[in-house]
Amino acid sequence: MPDSPGKAVFPWLCQALAASPTVWEGNAETIFESARYHGILPLLYTRLQAVPEVWAGLSASLRQELRQAYYQAVALEMSREPEIQAVLAHLQEADISVLLLKGTPLAYSLYPAPYLRSRCDVDLLFREHREAERAWKVLRSQGYQRAYRLGGDQIFRQFSLYRKLPGGQEMTLDLHWHINNHPILAQALPPAELFDHSQPLPALGPFARTLHWRYSLLLSCVHLLAHAPEGTGDRLIWYYDIHLLAQRLTAADWEALYPLAVRKGLTQALLAGLTASHKYFRTQIPPEILEKCKHRGKRERFTPSTQRSPFRAEFSAFWALPHWKARRQFLREHLFPPPAYMRVRYGDRKGWALPWLYLYRIGQGIRRLLRL
Repeated sequence: MPDSPGKAVFPWLCQALAASPTVWEGNAETIFESARYHGILPLLYTRLQAVPEVWAGLSASLRQELRQAYYQAVALEMSREPEIQAVLAHLQEADISVLLLKGTPLAYSLYPAPYLRSRCDVDLLFREHREAERAWKVLRSQGYQRAYRLGGDQIFRQFSLYRKLPGGQEMTLDLHWHINNHPILAQALPPAELFDHSQPLPALGPFARTLHWRYSLLLSCVHLLAHAPEGTGDRLIWYYDIHLLAQRLTAADWEALYPLAVRKGLTQALLAGLTASHKYFRTQIPPEILEKCKHRGKRERFTPSTQRSPFRAEFSAFWALPHWKARRQFLREHLFPPPAYMRVRYGDRKGWALPWLYLYRIGQGIRRLLRL
């Protein structure tokens, strides 16, 4: 990855997002590549431009790159916003309930402008699998295509749709019927509960709804930890989401958040996210929340320890499944995905190499899991 929290540019980026940037004296390319990895290019542009001496201290080429990234984000959002509203209207017309998750609702509720919150797709949560399939039938008539996925209900609880927008940009929708593919999280945060604790999102029209603030904050912390095994759990935009969400919580929300995390077995995920946000942005967090979380860790199944490597994450997911039938299906779906997926994934159009591709996939999977 271009950068991680321990390297020199990361504290500088944190300081810039906290609206107190200083003159950067290092390599200009380091700023741009790190900011792109961390998903903060348009946001960084506004922060740096607001301080003339810092902006003037950057190279002309870096200023141009940041300016271009900013205006690209603006143009993309101008195409994406009406499409999101149209998707929600079509689903409403079909009597399909849906919640917006993750980056999109945060962009339209926490940030000064939605294009400042970079994201590559729109996450939609449905009450159950068959509702997501119904949504696919509705959206197929609007020009959406379904992407090939790994397959199986034990390892994937979502699928993706995509289409080209009139301006040429691609719109991707992720349709979920659980909050996450990890079985512990799927069990801990059932859709019915999330729908019961949802709130309107008026910035995206009358049909838009999303999670209550405290559920959004817990999910944002969980999301960071869920991405840790693949090495992308350190993206700054996700920490900044937590920072902004924490500012939205009332005293009553904070009081309810810890018992919620205890019931869900997610106090260590909450602790990791809040601690990092406080470290990077001096986020104001009630100290008793952190103290209580510190004394809950060893009894939970989804923690920084279980997510430390791909092997540990897969191991915890395997044993979280309710019975051996589900575990056998989990293994089968990982080792032998559908032939159509294999042909797309590995470029085998004629199919003659399919048996060898399965062997290759198994070998690559073993190598990945052993990367402890």
